Amino acid sequence: CADEPDVIAVARKDSPIVVGVGETGSYVASDVIALIDATRDVVVLEDGQFAKLTPAGVEYTDEAGNVIEPKVTHIDWDLDMAEKGGYPDFMLKEIHEQPRVVRDTLVGRMTPAGELDIDELGLSLEELNDIDRVYVIACGTSYHAGLIAKNLIEGWARIPTEVEAASEFRYRNPIITPTTLVVAVSQSGETADTLAAIRDARIKGAKVFGITNVVGSPVARESDGVIYTKANKEIAVASTKSFIGQVVSLTLLALLLAQVKYRLTTKQARMLFRELSDTAEQIQWILDTQTEAVHEAAVGAVRGPWHGCRYFLRGCAQAQRGQLPARRGLRRRRDEARPHRPD
Repeated sequence: CADEPDVIAVARKDSPIVVGVGETGSYVASDVIALIDATRDVVVLEDGQFAKLTPAGVEYTDEAGNVIEPKVTHIDWDLDMAEKGGYPDFMLKEIHEQPRVVRDTLVGRMTPAGELDIDELGLSLEELNDIDRVYVIACGTSYHAGLIAKNLIEGWARIPTEVEAASEFRYRNPIITPTTLVVAVSQSGETADTLAAIRDARIKGAKVFGITNVVGSPVARESDGVIYTKANKEIAVASTKSFIGQVVSLTLLALLLAQVKYRLTTKQARMLFRELSDTAEQIQWILDTQTEAVHEAAVGAVRGPWHGCRYFLRGCAQAQRGQLPARRGLRRRRDEARPHRPD
């Protein structure tokens, strides 16, 4: 204002606010990508928090006006990751990034002893073992990733699982107990309906686990544990690499639940994890050998869903007529990794 021309004041209410702190000044935006040219250290404001930016620095306060010290998050990806990288459009670029997302999401997740290692788990193995019902809540593409998770969790861990549209979840009064696990899936970590469903589930006593692509997002902060999909920024409207990252992350969660409930042996879990790792190479093979079909699918997705569907189905048919890279022992590993069924 005119009284304080060197001051920028911002407040967070529902919509995201990101404050960047650099060597030459302070910055504010609604998305990290707008700031990474200037700084890699950012603060994501929570609802009800305020920031006052001046030439001397940034002061953060809560709703009552108390000075606070929010967490500073370091962003380790650069602007090149949000550029086209030589591809004609973001759609095609992100399709070709899918093998990298699979590898990055899986790296370091399996110990030499065959145990899953999820740093951001946030729940004890005893709490996970007590889980007797799972809800996967999501919107849009994330909902479809949840449908895959339902089959995996029920098939491996033998836990009843339901997939719910986040926008409907809190209105139908679902059965929730302290042994219920609610898995919230959101690419941005900011989906309003998913956040509202998380808060409602927590009030009712559920454990909450987040699957998201954004470090420090509301979904990550409001969950007991989280798996990050490592997809980095997704620009294209039609989700590709984020969907793959969500499926991989949910598969890890299904494996973990099966392990803690002793439905899968360590050997079986290790074999299934290896199969999951193999998908990166298989996706790469399709991208390398079905170039025309992949390009047409990308063009179709940019033009519209119905146009893209025709090319997508054509690409699937062409890929099915090919031969995926031979994996020695693949059939044997699949047979041995089948979980034991209780008598």
